[in-house]
Amino acid sequence: MSSKSLFIGLCVCLILIGCDSGTDDNELKIGIVLPATGTISEAGEEVSKGIALALDEVLDSGLLGNTITSASLDNKSTTDGSTAAYNTLINDVGTPVILGPITSSATDAIISIADGAGVVAFSPTSSATGLSAKSDWLFRSSLTVDQLVPVGIEVSKAHLNYRRVATIVNSGDTFSMSSNDKITEVLQADPDITIVSAQSYSRPPGTEIGDLTTELTAVMNADPDAIFLSGLPEDHFGILTQGHILGITNTPYIATLFAINDVQRINAEVPGAAEGAVTFQVWLESSDEPLSREFVNSYTARHGEAPSDYAARGYAAFHILAEALENAENYEAASIRSALAAVKNLDTIYGPFSFDGNGDAMYNPVVAQVRDNAFVVLQQ
Repeated sequence: MSSKSLFIGLCVCLILIGCDSGTDDNELKIGIVLPATGTISEAGEEVSKGIALALDEVLDSGLLGNTITSASLDNKSTTDGSTAAYNTLINDVGTPVILGPITSSATDAIISIADGAGVVAFSPTSSATGLSAKSDWLFRSSLTVDQLVPVGIEVSKAHLNYRRVATIVNSGDTFSMSSNDKITEVLQADPDITIVSAQSYSRPPGTEIGDLTTELTAVMNADPDAIFLSGLPEDHFGILTQGHILGITNTPYIATLFAINDVQRINAEVPGAAEGAVTFQVWLESSDEPLSREFVNSYTARHGEAPSDYAARGYAAFHILAEALENAENYEAASIRSALAAVKNLDTIYGPFSFDGNGDAMYNPVVAQVRDNAFVVLQQ
């Protein structure tokens, strides 16, 4: 990398911009947009912890210079909060690259803003299909549902031998609908599988989940072998706890990107409610990738607990961005975009990582089942 000083400082409060907005010819401010409040604030906090650890490792390595500064905003778990945060970071702070937001609904909402300003948007967790194809400026380091669902259904069907299945989806969320659409497509293409009940409800981003007795009773009465759930953390929590109380206790749920901290929160609230659930995931703590083991050890030493997949995705995203910054010609947005697009076969906690031509991630997914409050990998 050419001789440049990189000044980025992580504002861990994630609520107010805490960095000086003065300019410097060699200065780079990285924007961060995560939920510090609202319905998915716990996920936002985990992503933030992963970013903070990666930032410290980059600083310690001297890879990008001696100091790093950032500007961080709370998007309040909403799409409106995300667009407001992007406008502030672009117009008032002048950030050429922004990490976040974490939901697909919010990511979809900021595309026109990033495109209009010519600023790189990099989501660590957005997974709805097709979003990156809408923009030359959007990159995503989490696998999309197009990559997760076909493999997940193939592996989970082989292990669970389901034939009659139900689906339930939060129709008010972009990722949830994208996941459900792909699940339905793959299930309908399998002559051995019948969808015996398809339920939906609408919970827009940032709102609380309501009473789903009607939908869950319809699922239960259809007597499926498995229940495919497409939603965000709050949906996972609401459906599994409400379903268990109603009497859905022996039918496994299958949820794209179901996180271990959400599993443990559900089981703490209603013991056993998440047992047997299956996830199509991007990373698990048990990964034997060398960089993943190092990450788990470092994170555990810092926080006294193992990282969640949200923390892992924040950590991976910052290291991928750091690789691009090291190879960028300069810190203008166009150079950062070109350097990200060129990332191929990079060693990460996911294993070898590349971006495809649309800016979506490519690596191998993981399929796992909850047993005794932990994920156990289902081998292909």
